[in-house]
Amino acid sequence: MNVLWAIIWFLVLWFLAWPVGFFCAGWYVCLSPIEACVDAIKAVTELLMKGVMLPLEVAKHMVEGKAGCDCGSGLSEKLQKLQNHAARILMCTNYDSDIDELFRVLSWRKLKYQRFESAAVMMYKSLHGMTPEYLSSRFVFRNDITSYR
Repeated sequence: MNVLWAIIWFLVLWFLAWPVGFFCAGWYVCLSPIEACVDAIKAVTELLMKGVMLPLEVAKHMVEGKAGCDCGSGLSEKLQKLQNHAARILMCTNYDSDIDELFRVLSWRKLKYQRFESAAVMMYKSLHGMTPEYLSSRFVFRNDITSYR
């Protein structure tokens, strides 16, 4: 099922998000110099900037949503390559540039670290009773002597 979600999100990214992003980027470049003189265009340029960020938002949903959960190493590598490619496009750099430096400038984290962080947050919430019962009941404290699981 995760592969199906990954394919769906990839198609949304390829056929919707990238064209909208490039269209909005072109208009943003044309209108941003005029924005300094005409305040009425500010709302339009803010909307265009949201369109420019659409591929990033779709990629985030790919990574954090159903497509990014429990996927195999092959799909995980493909998602990481897609994120690397998006970083290079946003920063207008070539393929030889250091991806770690680009991620630092963009304040992004690699997929491996995002998954580790979300698992750690889920574990913390489960152990401190901040999750539904079906999740918190799966974890048992080792110091509980009445536990026989």
